[in-house]
Amino acid sequence: MFHVEGLRITDLDKLSRRLRSTNETNTTKIRTRREDSDYVPTVYPELLLAISYDMFNAFGKDFRKTISHILTVYNGVDMLYKPVQTVDIRINIAAIVFELTEDYWSFIPRRKVGRKVEIDHLTINYGLSDYFKNHEDYFPRDSYDYIVYNTRRLITSQLRNRHSHGLAMSHAPNSVFPFDNENRYSRLNMAITDYEGYESYSTIAHELAHIFNAKHDEDEKEFDTLSCGSSSRRSSIMASDCSELSLDWSGYTEVEFTDFFSSPFSCNLRNYPLSLLPSPRKPRVVLTGLDQCECYGYYDFTKPVYYTPDWCKDPIHCIDANDWIVNDLPLPYDGTPCGPYNVCWQKSCVKIEAGSIV
Repeated sequence: MFHVEGLRITDLDKLSRRLRSTNETNTTKIRTRREDSDYVPTVYPELLLAISYDMFNAFGKDFRKTISHILTVYNGVDMLYKPVQTVDIRINIAAIVFELTEDYWSFIPRRKVGRKVEIDHLTINYGLSDYFKNHEDYFPRDSYDYIVYNTRRLITSQLRNRHSHGLAMSHAPNSVFPFDNENRYSRLNMAITDYEGYESYSTIAHELAHIFNAKHDEDEKEFDTLSCGSSSRRSSIMASDCSELSLDWSGYTEVEFTDFFSSPFSCNLRNYPLSLLPSPRKPRVVLTGLDQCECYGYYDFTKPVYYTPDWCKDPIHCIDANDWIVNDLPLPYDGTPCGPYNVCWQKSCVKIEAGSIV
Protein backbone atom coordinates (compact mmCIF):
# COMPACT_ATOMS: atom_id res chain seq x y z
CA MET A 1 0.00 0.00 0.00
CA PHE A 2 1.01 3.61 -0.36
CA HIS A 3 -0.20 6.93 1.04
CA VAL A 4 -1.59 9.88 -0.90
CA GLU A 5 -2.70 12.98 0.98
CA GLY A 6 -4.51 11.25 3.81
CA LEU A 7 -5.56 8.24 1.77
CA ARG A 8 -4.12 4.77 1.54
CA ILE A 9 -4.29 2.87 -1.71
CA THR A 10 -3.76 -0.83 -2.28
CA ASP A 11 -0.68 -2.10 -4.04
CA LEU A 12 -2.19 -3.31 -7.30
CA ASP A 13 0.63 -5.72 -8.10
CA LYS A 14 0.25 -7.47 -4.76
CA LEU A 15 -3.53 -7.55 -5.07
CA SER A 16 -3.21 -9.04 -8.54
CA ARG A 17 -0.89 -11.78 -7.27
CA ARG A 18 -3.35 -12.50 -4.47
CA LEU A 19 -6.22 -13.09 -6.88
CA ARG A 20 -4.56 -14.28 -10.07
CA SER A 21 -6.70 -16.94 -11.67
CA THR A 22 -5.38 -20.42 -12.31
CA ASN A 23 -7.66 -20.79 -15.29
CA GLU A 24 -6.88 -17.58 -17.19
CA THR A 25 -6.90 -19.35 -20.53
CA ASN A 26 -10.53 -20.29 -20.01
CA THR A 27 -11.85 -17.07 -18.49
CA THR A 28 -10.05 -14.57 -20.70
CA LYS A 29 -10.19 -16.25 -24.09
CA ILE A 30 -11.96 -13.91 -26.47
CA ARG A 31 -14.08 -15.55 -29.13
CA THR A 32 -15.57 -13.89 -32.18
CA ARG A 33 -19.08 -14.26 -33.50
CA ARG A 34 -17.68 -16.02 -36.55
CA GLU A 35 -16.07 -18.69 -34.37
CA ASP A 36 -19.08 -19.36 -32.19
CA SER A 37 -22.72 -18.82 -33.08
CA ASP A 38 -23.56 -18.86 -29.35
CA TYR A 39 -21.08 -16.11 -28.65
CA VAL A 40 -21.62 -14.35 -25.32
CA PRO A 41 -19.50 -11.22 -24.82
CA THR A 42 -17.28 -11.09 -21.77
CA VAL A 43 -16.74 -7.76 -20.06
CA TYR A 44 -14.40 -6.93 -17.20
CA PRO A 45 -15.67 -3.77 -15.46
CA GLU A 46 -12.81 -2.20 -13.48
CA LEU A 47 -14.03 -0.82 -10.14
CA LEU A 48 -12.35 1.86 -8.08
CA LEU A 49 -13.54 1.17 -4.52
CA ALA A 50 -13.69 4.20 -2.22
CA ILE A 51 -13.91 3.06 1.41
CA SER A 52 -15.21 5.75 3.76
CA TYR A 53 -13.59 6.37 7.13
CA ASP A 54 -16.64 5.08 9.02
CA MET A 55 -16.45 1.76 7.15
CA PHE A 56 -12.70 1.51 7.72
CA ASN A 57 -13.17 2.39 11.40
CA ALA A 58 -15.82 -0.32 11.79
CA PHE A 59 -13.08 -2.89 11.14
CA GLY A 60 -10.81 -1.36 13.76
CA LYS A 61 -8.76 0.49 11.12
CA ASP A 62 -7.26 -2.89 10.26
CA PHE A 63 -6.32 -3.00 6.58
CA ARG A 64 -6.08 -6.78 6.43
CA LYS A 65 -9.47 -7.28 8.01
CA THR A 66 -11.11 -4.61 5.84
CA ILE A 67 -9.58 -5.95 2.63
CA SER A 68 -10.57 -9.51 3.51
CA HIS A 69 -14.16 -8.35 4.00
CA ILE A 70 -14.11 -6.37 0.74
CA LEU A 71 -12.77 -9.29 -1.28
CA THR A 72 -15.43 -11.58 0.16
CA VAL A 73 -18.17 -9.10 -0.72
CA TYR A 74 -17.00 -8.60 -4.30
CA ASN A 75 -16.58 -12.33 -4.75
CA GLY A 76 -20.29 -12.47 -3.96
CA VAL A 77 -21.05 -9.73 -6.47
CA ASP A 78 -19.20 -11.62 -9.19
CA MET A 79 -20.91 -14.89 -8.37
CA LEU A 80 -24.36 -13.28 -8.41
CA TYR A 81 -23.71 -12.17 -11.99
CA LYS A 82 -22.82 -15.70 -13.08
CA PRO A 83 -26.38 -16.70 -14.09
CA VAL A 84 -26.73 -13.73 -16.50
CA GLN A 85 -27.33 -15.23 -19.93
CA THR A 86 -26.78 -12.30 -22.28
CA VAL A 87 -23.27 -11.31 -21.22
CA ASP A 88 -20.47 -12.70 -19.07
CA ILE A 89 -19.64 -10.10 -16.41
CA ARG A 90 -16.38 -10.58 -14.49
CA ILE A 91 -15.88 -8.02 -11.73
CA ASN A 92 -12.39 -6.51 -11.38
CA ILE A 93 -10.92 -4.24 -8.71
CA ALA A 94 -8.66 -1.54 -10.08
CA ALA A 95 -7.79 -0.23 -6.60
CA ILE A 96 -9.14 0.15 -3.08
CA VAL A 97 -8.88 3.65 -1.62
CA PHE A 98 -9.23 4.11 2.15
CA GLU A 99 -10.22 7.41 3.76
CA LEU A 100 -7.85 7.58 6.76
CA THR A 101 -9.46 10.51 8.58
CA GLU A 102 -13.12 11.26 9.09
CA ASP A 103 -13.06 14.66 7.41
CA TYR A 104 -10.61 14.03 4.57
CA TRP A 105 -13.34 14.07 1.91
CA SER A 106 -14.81 17.16 3.54
CA PHE A 107 -17.04 17.88 0.55
CA ILE A 108 -19.35 15.11 1.77
CA PRO A 109 -21.57 16.88 4.34
CA ARG A 110 -22.87 14.92 7.29
CA ARG A 111 -25.92 15.75 9.35
CA LYS A 112 -27.53 14.07 12.33
CA VAL A 113 -30.81 12.21 11.90
CA GLY A 114 -31.69 11.00 15.37
CA ARG A 115 -28.77 8.86 16.44
CA LYS A 116 -27.68 8.27 12.87
CA VAL A 117 -25.56 10.36 10.53
CA GLU A 118 -26.89 11.00 7.04
CA ILE A 119 -24.99 11.88 3.86
CA ASP A 120 -26.27 13.15 0.54
CA HIS A 121 -25.86 11.06 -2.60
CA LEU A 122 -25.49 14.05 -4.92
CA THR A 123 -22.57 15.55 -3.01
CA ILE A 124 -20.89 12.15 -2.89
CA ASN A 125 -21.10 11.75 -6.65
CA TYR A 126 -20.24 15.31 -7.61
CA GLY A 127 -17.52 15.63 -4.99
CA LEU A 128 -15.79 12.32 -5.67
CA SER A 129 -16.08 12.82 -9.44
CA ASP A 130 -14.26 16.12 -9.15
CA TYR A 131 -11.75 14.71 -6.68
CA PHE A 132 -10.67 11.75 -8.79
CA LYS A 133 -10.61 13.85 -11.96
CA ASN A 134 -8.38 16.42 -10.23
CA HIS A 135 -6.00 13.68 -9.04
CA GLU A 136 -5.52 11.74 -12.25
CA ASP A 137 -1.81 11.57 -11.50
CA TYR A 138 -2.71 9.02 -8.83
CA PHE A 139 -5.96 7.73 -10.33
CA PRO A 140 -5.55 7.59 -14.14
CA ARG A 141 -8.98 7.74 -15.73
CA ASP A 142 -8.23 4.84 -18.07
CA SER A 143 -7.44 2.53 -15.14
CA TYR A 144 -11.02 2.21 -13.90
CA ASP A 145 -14.53 2.29 -15.33
CA TYR A 146 -16.80 2.85 -12.34
CA ILE A 147 -16.54 4.00 -8.74
CA VAL A 148 -18.24 2.27 -5.82
CA TYR A 149 -18.45 4.33 -2.63
CA ASN A 150 -18.81 2.13 0.46
CA THR A 151 -20.06 3.67 3.70
CA ARG A 152 -21.95 2.73 6.86
CA ARG A 153 -23.75 6.05 7.09
CA LEU A 154 -27.32 6.55 5.90
CA ILE A 155 -27.74 7.73 2.32
CA THR A 156 -30.40 10.49 2.29
CA SER A 157 -33.75 10.10 3.98
CA GLN A 158 -35.46 10.03 0.58
CA LEU A 159 -33.84 6.70 -0.21
CA ARG A 160 -34.17 5.40 3.32
CA ASN A 161 -37.92 5.97 3.21
CA ARG A 162 -38.03 3.85 0.07
CA HIS A 163 -36.24 0.99 1.81
CA SER A 164 -33.18 1.27 -0.40
CA HIS A 165 -29.62 0.84 0.80
CA GLY A 166 -27.83 1.86 -2.35
CA LEU A 167 -28.16 3.81 -5.55
CA ALA A 168 -26.49 4.20 -8.91
CA MET A 169 -25.80 7.45 -10.72
CA SER A 170 -24.82 6.94 -14.31
CA HIS A 171 -24.97 8.09 -17.90
CA ALA A 172 -27.09 5.05 -18.79
CA PRO A 173 -30.47 6.02 -20.30
CA ASN A 174 -32.37 3.89 -17.80
CA SER A 175 -30.60 5.23 -14.73
CA VAL A 176 -32.97 5.76 -11.80
CA PHE A 177 -30.86 8.74 -10.73
CA PRO A 178 -29.60 10.25 -14.00
CA PHE A 179 -27.26 13.22 -14.06
CA ASP A 180 -28.77 16.61 -14.70
CA ASN A 181 -28.03 18.02 -18.14
CA GLU A 182 -25.65 20.69 -16.86
CA ASN A 183 -23.33 18.22 -15.15
CA ARG A 184 -24.10 15.11 -17.17
CA TYR A 185 -20.75 14.56 -18.84
CA SER A 186 -18.61 15.92 -16.03
CA ARG A 187 -19.66 13.20 -13.57
CA LEU A 188 -18.40 9.66 -13.22
CA ASN A 189 -20.56 6.55 -13.16
CA MET A 190 -20.86 5.63 -9.51
CA ALA A 191 -22.66 3.18 -7.23
CA ILE A 192 -23.15 4.03 -3.56
CA THR A 193 -24.05 1.59 -0.79
CA ASP A 194 -24.47 1.89 2.97
CA TYR A 195 -24.93 -1.81 3.63
CA GLU A 196 -22.50 -4.44 4.87
CA GLY A 197 -22.57 -8.15 5.52
CA TYR A 198 -24.96 -10.32 3.51
CA GLU A 199 -26.88 -7.38 2.07
CA SER A 200 -23.85 -5.52 0.74
CA TYR A 201 -23.08 -7.72 -2.25
CA SER A 202 -26.77 -8.00 -3.10
CA THR A 203 -27.06 -4.22 -3.11
CA ILE A 204 -23.82 -3.63 -5.03
CA ALA A 205 -24.77 -6.17 -7.70
CA HIS A 206 -28.13 -4.46 -8.06
CA GLU A 207 -26.72 -0.93 -8.32
CA LEU A 208 -23.96 -1.90 -10.75
CA ALA A 209 -26.64 -3.49 -12.93
CA HIS A 210 -28.25 -0.06 -13.15
CA ILE A 211 -24.97 1.42 -14.35
CA PHE A 212 -24.99 -1.32 -17.00
CA ASN A 213 -28.40 0.15 -17.99
CA ALA A 214 -30.63 -2.49 -16.40
CA LYS A 215 -33.84 -1.10 -14.95
CA HIS A 216 -36.59 -2.04 -12.54
CA ASP A 217 -39.64 -4.03 -13.53
CA GLU A 218 -41.94 -1.76 -15.51
CA ASP A 219 -44.94 -3.38 -13.80
CA GLU A 220 -43.73 -2.53 -10.31
CA LYS A 221 -43.59 0.94 -8.81
CA GLU A 222 -41.65 0.34 -5.60
CA PHE A 223 -38.02 1.36 -5.78
CA ASP A 224 -36.74 -1.85 -4.21
CA THR A 225 -38.88 -4.26 -6.24
CA LEU A 226 -36.80 -6.26 -8.69
CA SER A 227 -38.00 -8.06 -11.76
CA CYS A 228 -37.18 -11.76 -11.67
CA GLY A 229 -39.10 -14.91 -12.34
CA SER A 230 -39.63 -17.08 -15.37
CA SER A 231 -37.25 -16.68 -18.28
CA SER A 232 -40.23 -16.29 -20.61
CA ARG A 233 -41.15 -13.08 -18.86
CA ARG A 234 -37.81 -11.53 -19.89
CA SER A 235 -38.25 -8.71 -17.40
CA SER A 236 -35.95 -5.78 -17.34
CA ILE A 237 -33.67 -5.97 -14.32
CA MET A 238 -30.63 -8.08 -13.59
CA ALA A 239 -30.33 -7.88 -9.87
CA SER A 240 -29.35 -10.15 -7.06
CA ASP A 241 -32.46 -10.26 -4.90
CA CYS A 242 -34.39 -12.69 -7.12
CA SER A 243 -36.55 -14.03 -4.35
CA GLU A 244 -39.67 -13.32 -2.36
CA LEU A 245 -37.44 -13.11 0.72
CA SER A 246 -36.99 -9.74 2.35
CA LEU A 247 -34.00 -7.59 1.47
CA ASP A 248 -33.03 -7.95 5.12
CA TRP A 249 -31.50 -11.41 5.42
CA SER A 250 -30.15 -10.97 8.94
CA GLY A 251 -33.02 -12.85 10.55
CA TYR A 252 -32.85 -15.93 8.36
CA THR A 253 -31.22 -19.14 9.43
CA GLU A 254 -28.29 -20.74 7.69
CA VAL A 255 -30.61 -23.25 6.00
CA GLU A 256 -32.84 -20.53 4.61
CA PHE A 257 -29.81 -18.61 3.44
CA THR A 258 -28.51 -21.70 1.64
CA ASP A 259 -31.90 -22.44 0.08
CA PHE A 260 -32.09 -18.89 -1.23
CA PHE A 261 -28.90 -19.24 -3.24
CA SER A 262 -29.57 -22.79 -4.41
CA SER A 263 -32.81 -21.74 -6.08
CA PRO A 264 -32.64 -21.36 -9.88
CA PHE A 265 -31.93 -17.94 -11.32
CA SER A 266 -33.71 -16.81 -14.46
CA CYS A 267 -33.02 -13.07 -14.58
CA ASN A 268 -31.75 -11.52 -17.77
CA LEU A 269 -30.35 -8.18 -18.79
CA ARG A 270 -32.36 -6.50 -21.51
CA ASN A 271 -31.24 -3.71 -23.83
CA TYR A 272 -27.70 -4.19 -22.66
CA PRO A 273 -25.61 -1.22 -23.91
CA LEU A 274 -22.25 -2.83 -24.56
CA SER A 275 -20.94 0.50 -25.78
CA LEU A 276 -21.13 1.75 -22.20
CA LEU A 277 -18.86 -1.03 -20.99
CA PRO A 278 -15.16 -1.60 -21.61
CA SER A 279 -14.19 -3.83 -24.49
CA PRO A 280 -13.38 -7.44 -23.63
CA ARG A 281 -9.86 -7.49 -22.25
CA LYS A 282 -7.61 -9.55 -20.08
CA PRO A 283 -8.27 -8.47 -16.50
CA ARG A 284 -5.65 -7.41 -13.99
CA VAL A 285 -7.70 -8.79 -11.12
CA VAL A 286 -10.73 -11.05 -11.33
CA LEU A 287 -12.77 -11.48 -8.18
CA THR A 288 -14.52 -14.81 -8.45
CA GLY A 289 -14.82 -17.91 -6.37
CA LEU A 290 -12.78 -19.64 -9.07
CA ASP A 291 -9.78 -17.47 -8.25
CA GLN A 292 -9.76 -18.46 -4.60
CA CYS A 293 -11.63 -21.74 -4.50
CA GLU A 294 -13.77 -23.44 -7.11
CA CYS A 295 -16.68 -23.25 -4.66
CA TYR A 296 -17.51 -19.94 -3.04
CA GLY A 297 -18.53 -19.47 0.59
CA TYR A 298 -19.28 -16.47 2.74
CA TYR A 299 -17.52 -15.71 6.03
CA ASP A 300 -18.81 -12.88 8.21
CA PHE A 301 -15.92 -12.76 10.75
CA THR A 302 -18.11 -13.93 13.63
CA LYS A 303 -19.49 -17.27 12.47
CA PRO A 304 -19.19 -19.34 9.32
CA VAL A 305 -22.15 -19.20 6.95
CA TYR A 306 -21.49 -21.00 3.69
CA TYR A 307 -23.41 -21.98 0.63
CA THR A 308 -22.45 -24.04 -2.39
CA PRO A 309 -24.35 -23.35 -5.62
CA ASP A 310 -25.49 -26.35 -7.63
CA TRP A 311 -23.40 -25.23 -10.59
CA CYS A 312 -20.18 -25.32 -8.56
CA LYS A 313 -19.05 -28.87 -9.26
CA ASP A 314 -15.48 -28.48 -10.48
CA PRO A 315 -12.44 -29.61 -8.48
CA ILE A 316 -11.50 -27.22 -5.70
CA HIS A 317 -8.29 -25.22 -5.97
CA CYS A 318 -7.11 -23.13 -3.04
CA ILE A 319 -4.36 -20.52 -3.05
CA ASP A 320 -1.95 -19.26 -0.46
CA ALA A 321 -3.60 -16.28 1.20
CA ASN A 322 -1.40 -15.72 4.26
CA ASP A 323 -0.79 -12.09 3.40
CA TRP A 324 -4.44 -11.18 3.13
CA ILE A 325 -6.42 -12.97 5.81
CA VAL A 326 -6.81 -11.64 9.33
CA ASN A 327 -4.59 -13.63 11.64
CA ASP A 328 -6.56 -13.11 14.86
CA LEU A 329 -9.65 -15.09 13.88
CA PRO A 330 -10.72 -17.94 16.18
CA LEU A 331 -10.05 -20.48 13.42
CA PRO A 332 -6.66 -21.43 11.95
CA TYR A 333 -7.55 -19.82 8.66
CA ASP A 334 -5.29 -18.91 5.75
CA GLY A 335 -7.72 -18.67 2.85
CA THR A 336 -11.28 -18.23 1.77
CA PRO A 337 -14.18 -20.60 2.43
CA CYS A 338 -14.41 -23.29 -0.24
CA GLY A 339 -17.65 -25.10 0.42
CA PRO A 340 -19.92 -25.97 3.34
CA TYR A 341 -17.82 -25.85 6.53
CA ASN A 342 -14.57 -25.90 4.57
CA VAL A 343 -11.72 -23.43 4.32
CA CYS A 344 -8.51 -23.18 2.36
CA TRP A 345 -5.65 -24.29 4.57
CA GLN A 346 -2.12 -24.70 3.25
CA LYS A 347 -3.46 -24.59 -0.31
CA SER A 348 -5.95 -27.41 0.30
CA CYS A 349 -9.65 -27.36 1.06
CA VAL A 350 -10.18 -28.83 4.51
CA LYS A 351 -13.16 -29.35 6.77
CA ILE A 352 -13.93 -27.44 9.97
CA GLU A 353 -15.58 -29.16 12.91
CA ALA A 354 -16.14 -27.61 16.33
CA GLY A 355 -13.93 -24.66 15.48
CA SER A 356 -10.93 -26.77 14.49
CA ILE A 357 -9.53 -28.01 11.23
CA VAL A 358 -10.03 -31.73 10.70
